[in-house]
Amino acid sequence: MAAAVSARAGTVQTVGAGSAVATVDLSDDFNSFANTDLSVYSADGLSVTTPGFEYDTNLDPFGGAGDRSGFYYPGGGAAGWTTIETDDQSLMSGVEFLYGNGWQNGSYDGLNTVFGSDTAVLYWQTLDGNTVESCGSVVLDVGTVVGFSDPAGFEELQVSAAAGPESPPGENALALDDLNVQLAPPVPDLAGGWWFYLGMVAGLLCWCRRRFRSHPGGI
Repeated sequence: MAAAVSARAGTVQTVGAGSAVATVDLSDDFNSFANTDLSVYSADGLSVTTPGFEYDTNLDPFGGAGDRSGFYYPGGGAAGWTTIETDDQSLMSGVEFLYGNGWQNGSYDGLNTVFGSDTAVLYWQTLDGNTVESCGSVVLDVGTVVGFSDPAGFEELQVSAAAGPESPPGENALALDDLNVQLAPPVPDLAGGWWFYLGMVAGLLCWCRRRFRSHPGGI
């Protein structure tokens, strides 16, 4: 199930592996940590931060999807966004991850409550500096690969999984795994290009003046 609620032009929210990331430049499978302070977490060139610590348990927030060998989830939820960016604040043109959440879905597998609600609301926004460029919300089945694509690039992606419609970020119980990022191409140095062409014009004018002076009757 996927029901987009709202969005502004710029970043497009997508569904499916490869829908937002054609070339993987940076990635994290979150398999190498447990009980980690998520407010300062970074690895492999990516920074993924949210208040709280990694929840190290047998909880499956993805509805059976993924390998469950490790994933990103703040134990007990978090009072704030989950922020994804590169360590050097490079522009990202695409982000994808396996989506899940820690909300109860109302069912049991024997003795245990099953987590991962398909009715939770995934809120998101992209930022350049402190300016929100695009935002939206969507309801997805857990275990879905969700993506965010913007050819112009963005510095930060902020995401939150709330139990239902509320003012974002709300109480954030987002779980994510298999994070892939594609970097935006570098911005051309237009200023340097103009100086190059101005230099060529100036050199041509100087050549013409010298040529004219050496031929008083004209060229």
